Amino acid sequence: MIIKYDLFTKHQFDFKKKFYLLYGINTGKIESCINIYKKILKTCTNNISYLNFYSDDLTKDNFKEIIEKNNHKDLFGNNFSLIFSLNDLKLSSEILKYIDPKLIQIQSIIFKSGPIQKNIKFRKFFEESNECICVPCYEETLHEKIIIIQDFFQTENLTIEYNDAELLAIKLSNERLNLLNDLEKIVIFLKTTNKKINEVTDILSQDYIEDINKLVFSLASKNKNVFWEEFFRSGKYFKDEIRFINQFSQHLEKILLVKRKVALGLSIFRAVKSLRPPIFFKFENQFEQQLKIWSELELVETIKKLHLCQASFFKNERSSQSFFYSVLTKIFK
Repeated sequence: MIIKYDLFTKHQFDFKKKFYLLYGINTGKIESCINIYKKILKTCTNNISYLNFYSDDLTKDNFKEIIEKNNHKDLFGNNFSLIFSLNDLKLSSEILKYIDPKLIQIQSIIFKSGPIQKNIKFRKFFEESNECICVPCYEETLHEKIIIIQDFFQTENLTIEYNDAELLAIKLSNERLNLLNDLEKIVIFLKTTNKKINEVTDILSQDYIEDINKLVFSLASKNKNVFWEEFFRSGKYFKDEIRFINQFSQHLEKILLVKRKVALGLSIFRAVKSLRPPIFFKFENQFEQQLKIWSELELVETIKKLHLCQASFFKNERSSQSFFYSVLTKIFK
């Protein structure tokens, strides 16, 4: 049974169904559907335990074994709801054999997937079965993006005119997670630089060549205004926070190494030249200034926080994004 996303958000579906397929290019919409479903269940019962599985889990235990292991209540009397993230549909035929509500005592089974072609058996099964709910999650429309932007600014106690919201909607991503990530950066930019929304839209309208070294050096130099502007404009790197954290951590480690060599009697010039890979010559003066800005204790503490932040992203923790932003903002304090 196909349910449109807007009807799903209005709770116009039978939440007592056991099987759900949420698919499409818009990962943010998929996660929104799951949150909506959880909120509905919470109004009925708190006795639900959610378990997440990935394609790799299906290579260790087949789908039938996973169902059998969880086809009961836990020690606290909670029913299980299983959420499967499917990177591919190689095992979809095996899964379909056990999509039978009469055999399964589990509260619900939710499948998340990227785009699925119309003629694929797995998609057709969910679309045609009255026992299943299928929600296609396409890219955001311009109207949807404007509403998301307005709501986001409202929750941050910021005002935005419709024309500015429309311009942002035109410029920003059509995928909800990327859109929300960009909006979070915009809010940080506005709050930390005291600039106005029209200045943000001006930046979005400019051609920009991304340079991760400029980001790293402006952050290491604690140049707040330059960093936040580059941070805001460099969306490419901040879709991979782990990469940026790794590069910035390595940069701080270089500063720490040079400071320790200088403390042992080596000149700053020789200590900097001993670094491998070397500091690019046009950044050398800036790097030497950073030696004065950072204390050894501050370097050690910040590197530790960055490693914890990176571990949080590896674990896919919900708080990883906010942890990342808090580490960045604290550097300037």
